[in-house]
Amino acid sequence: MNTDDIKTDISILTQTIADKGWREPNVELTITADRFRLLLQAKHPISDDYKDNLWEVCGGDDYNEAWRKAHEYITTLTTTEEAATDAFRKALARTIETGKQVGIDTDFLNPLIAQMKRLSENIITDQTPPDTMSEEAERPWDTDISGSTH
Repeated sequence: MNTDDIKTDISILTQTIADKGWREPNVELTITADRFRLLLQAKHPISDDYKDNLWEVCGGDDYNEAWRKAHEYITTLTTTEEAATDAFRKALARTIETGKQVGIDTDFLNPLIAQMKRLSENIITDQTPPDTMSEEAERPWDTDISGSTH
């Protein structure tokens, strides 16, 4: 494994984050005497709130362990569509709660509450597997570089 291989790996991680809809993805590798760390950064797909942005460090005793952890973490990120649905669900919940507080008629709120329950049930029962990299994007090498002389 050489620096070109590592650059390719980092490009794969960066593209995987972008494919999920996250904005301005960036992946950085840090190597210390005893650890390999990949810093994952990106702006949230729809939120402009800084606290929603991605900032995750995935580390390991060797490069391959750090890369594997980073890739596994990235597969758990929400997509743009999931983020939009979640934002809608939260906004609907706030609207319903505000309606209750100001005394809006239950005939108006009940359909909203029913819709909220359906959305929540769909999220809970969705058993789709997490996204995985395509075969052509998989790393062809799987060697430990911690003892490499390159």
